[in-house]
Amino acid sequence: LFRSQAIKALNAYMPLYILSPSQGRGLKPHYAQLMRIFVVVPDAPLQIILTPQVQPGPPPCPVFFPEKPEIPLPPDGLWVLRLPYSYVTEAGPCYPPKENQQLMSCKVLRGVVKAVTQ
Repeated sequence: LFRSQAIKALNAYMPLYILSPSQGRGLKPHYAQLMRIFVVVPDAPLQIILTPQVQPGPPPCPVFFPEKPEIPLPPDGLWVLRLPYSYVTEAGPCYPPKENQQLMSCKVLRGVVKAVTQ
């Protein structure tokens, strides 16, 4: 049961922004931004590889990725992947969404964590 849920989660898109449950005083919606991904690597014959790719806006916004596309994690540890607060291209910044319809296009692409048995 847990294995199938883990595989499903690893192969899904993660939203970069979600509608915040606390709206504050104004009528304008507030968004929460995904800032960290925590990964626990067991002491087992398993290789965990991070392949983070983020699309912070709807197309034509580019996909951002680290200089090293695959990051292997050593066993037996807790690792934190910190995501940027803002995303900028040569053409300027990629602004956060202003309406709910754009939220699904702002995402961490599927396959951010790969598990390979050794």
